[in-house]
Amino acid sequence: MRGSALWLLASLFVMTLGCSANRSNDVEDPYALAHGEECSDGELSCGGNVRKQCVRGLWQTRNVCLPTQICDTKLGCIACSPRLPKQCDGDNLRICQSDGSFGDLVQKCDPGMCKGGTCINTCGENADLVYLVDEQYRLLSFNPRDGKNELKLLGNISCPAGPSFGGGTATPFSMSVDRDARAWVLYNSGEIFWVNTKDLSCKPSGFVTRQNGFETFGMGFVTDGLGTEAETLFVTGGSFLDPGKGRMAQVDKMSLMLTPIGALPNTEYGPELTGTGRAELWAYFPGMSDCFIARMDKTTGMPAQKYPLASLPGTVRAWAFAHWGGRFYMFVTVFDPALGRNNSQVLMFSPDDGTVTKILDNLPYIIVGAGVSTCAPVIIG
Repeated sequence: MRGSALWLLASLFVMTLGCSANRSNDVEDPYALAHGEECSDGELSCGGNVRKQCVRGLWQTRNVCLPTQICDTKLGCIACSPRLPKQCDGDNLRICQSDGSFGDLVQKCDPGMCKGGTCINTCGENADLVYLVDEQYRLLSFNPRDGKNELKLLGNISCPAGPSFGGGTATPFSMSVDRDARAWVLYNSGEIFWVNTKDLSCKPSGFVTRQNGFETFGMGFVTDGLGTEAETLFVTGGSFLDPGKGRMAQVDKMSLMLTPIGALPNTEYGPELTGTGRAELWAYFPGMSDCFIARMDKTTGMPAQKYPLASLPGTVRAWAFAHWGGRFYMFVTVFDPALGRNNSQVLMFSPDDGTVTKILDNLPYIIVGAGVSTCAPVIIG
């Protein structure tokens, strides 16, 4: 009897251990036990990028979504949520279909500017226009949209500039525009003034002249990286008396301190600059023998990629440069011997096929500065 009792107790002990082992093997998702979650059979749930289903009171993993996917309890791993009609697919704003896949394109956003189902752009009013200034203190806007190439006179600016480095009354020399649609106008006195593009009011920026030997220079804002709205002002130049030789530098937007970067190539004329929302800096080098456009290396001051252009037909009198919508616009005045006078024109360069097209001719302005903000389109359309 005692032996039989001991055998019965041992059998019960083994059976108890066996039941515990079988119960443990039913658990496919240790996450559920660790958090003590309870669920109803058949219930579905999404936690982060993991889709789970309740089986016999315990959560089991059914799908692990990719980082670019969304977890939906009913549909599984999907590209977009049908609850929101428009969503971002990279830089593209698209319709989200009922099955959670992307449908028709609604709009192409600038790089990094598709967020929360819309194209965002924290820019000032008309910050997507090109602004021009001529040597007679006239401020203009230029709108290439839809191929209209509309040139509009906004009025005259009046900034309290000191004397020119060359003697006499100072005149505008170059210009750039920030994301607030505020024009940074450099005079040939070395001073930078901030000009409101709405009412044309002008005030000194506080920029200290002749920093590191930079007297006059070309200017261009460029974003600090793809998808960011932070921007830096790049400049190229040096001595007022020798505009064909110089260096590249950058100017901090807040402190207005100029930091040299490197030497420029030795050319007939110093370049004018323009920047893009893709964090690219471009330069236009005019000339009668060596004329080209270049994408610049922002760390060295040298061209990273060159696009040769046909030589200009006469002595270069003034030049300016701006990017808009993937194309580049050269505002150049040359003394044309065939005409016996200055000829101001606008040329458009397309880097896709290397073509140059004259779009405006015989303008009544000698344009010395062109500014376009990094809010301007980087693609056409």
